[in-house]
Amino acid sequence: MSDTRPATIPTAPGAGARVGALRRGTHDTQRDFTTLLDVLSRPGRIGRLDVADGVPAAALAACGLVDVEVPLHVLADGGQDGEAWRNAVHEATKAPRAEPALARTVLALRPVTAAEIAALPRGDALNPELGARLFLTVAGLFDATALVPAPTPAPAPTLTPAPAPAPAPAPAPAPAPAPGSGFAADVPLADGEGTVLRLEGPGVPGQRRLGVRGLSVPVIEAIAAANAGFPLGIDTFLVAPGGAVAGLPRTTRITVEDAPVAGAGTGTGV
Repeated sequence: MSDTRPATIPTAPGAGARVGALRRGTHDTQRDFTTLLDVLSRPGRIGRLDVADGVPAAALAACGLVDVEVPLHVLADGGQDGEAWRNAVHEATKAPRAEPALARTVLALRPVTAAEIAALPRGDALNPELGARLFLTVAGLFDATALVPAPTPAPAPTLTPAPAPAPAPAPAPAPAPAPGSGFAADVPLADGEGTVLRLEGPGVPGQRRLGVRGLSVPVIEAIAAANAGFPLGIDTFLVAPGGAVAGLPRTTRITVEDAPVAGAGTGTGV
């Protein structure tokens, strides 16, 4: 059963400041809405939200698309700070509380599991719009397209003069290197590095590669699985602490690149 209790805010110091930080003026709200719509319509493109210090960027993004008619579930850690932000989001938006399976919007202020993604509503054949809208907190986002090396062509065959009267046959061309050879991504993923997602589908010119830090491969694969039965699925926003945001709509095909990119996190949005 959905919990639709009125959202309340604790009287602890700073509670009002949290709510105030999430309530934006009309101009800022419209700008945030435009940014979120843009990144969702162009998957893998990184936009930016203006975020104040100490305010969870994902919470600010969610507040731009949630209102009193949108059942909301906030996934936060069990500490006092997580609970305070959960209450602040409900107070700022007046959105009714709902269990994850019944929520139209799910905001994750902590790392999520693949099982939690699998449990989210995807809509049905008659009402695909009932699929959840998901806001995930990640450590960083970067444009990984330029980090993918172009294939190295095999050298052209050459003729080597032979001292004998008969010319020596031309040597066989050297084999082309395996995909990714010589690229830093050939080494295993280390702490602090990122995973590259290859994106295809509407809004993507050919292919686009998005780098993500702080999102596990099982969770990424769970999102892809949730969207395998289009038009059913979930629309996902990835939000970094500094305000960088990218959209993964249900129409996007997501493939995790075989090898993560070393040094990820130095690009846009981190």
